[in-house]
Amino acid sequence: MSVLFLASGKETSGDTGSLLRIRPFVSYKEPKLEVNEKLRFSIRVTDEGQILSYASKGGYRYGPSIIEYEDGSYDAWFSSPGNNSTQWDWVRYRHSEDGVNWSEEKIVLKPTSGSKDRCSVCDPGVICFNGYYYLGYTSTDDYSRKGYNNSIFVARSQQPDGPFEKWNGEGWGGKPEPIIEYEGDPDGWGIGEPSFVIKDDQLYIYYTHFDLTGGYTGLAIADLSENWPASIKNEGMVLGRTTQDSLDVFYCEQKDLFVGFSIENKM
Repeated sequence: MSVLFLASGKETSGDTGSLLRIRPFVSYKEPKLEVNEKLRFSIRVTDEGQILSYASKGGYRYGPSIIEYEDGSYDAWFSSPGNNSTQWDWVRYRHSEDGVNWSEEKIVLKPTSGSKDRCSVCDPGVICFNGYYYLGYTSTDDYSRKGYNNSIFVARSQQPDGPFEKWNGEGWGGKPEPIIEYEGDPDGWGIGEPSFVIKDDQLYIYYTHFDLTGGYTGLAIADLSENWPASIKNEGMVLGRTTQDSLDVFYCEQKDLFVGFSIENKM
């Protein structure tokens, strides 16, 4: 398996639109990363695009997970403010038939009171298979550390806008349990920001890991069964992290490569 990870480079503008030049950064950790070729390519943006959500609607919107369908329609999920006290983040959803006109926002996922995700649900990563939409998210039950000591959870629904039922450690529904749990120093950021990829009847789960010693992108692998979280095997680090943000990963059939996009020096 070959893997290529990319960081964003400089953006230039011209009469034909914006040009984002992508430069590669690679890691050679065996056996899960074996880079046997380096690619350089450009993404040309032909227009300014469409704004999915305005912050003026009520606070921030970040970390979108967007699915584009063959008919040109879209589903989008993103992090947004919670109740400003006991629940820091909620996941909101919008749909579009054409990528231009979007439905009104709908809150589709909230923390479960008194549970391990009681503080927040954020950083959604969504994938659809076996008749369900699976929404992975970052959360914690640690109010004292204000956004640290995180783990990854997942919920599922037969419809993109819910209702969602959360993985409880044995099945679906009820109080949630992490699918990848952080067990390091609780003062570290933890584990979160899942990105899902399917290839050869396996689910690849890429995630962020940050503790007090540094950070990396990790990988876990599961089968595609009904209760796939129970089959997860954590493979650990696949890419070291320095100034890169979290990765969104997809599989490119033409090159037989897993490709991950990240923002570098995002602030």
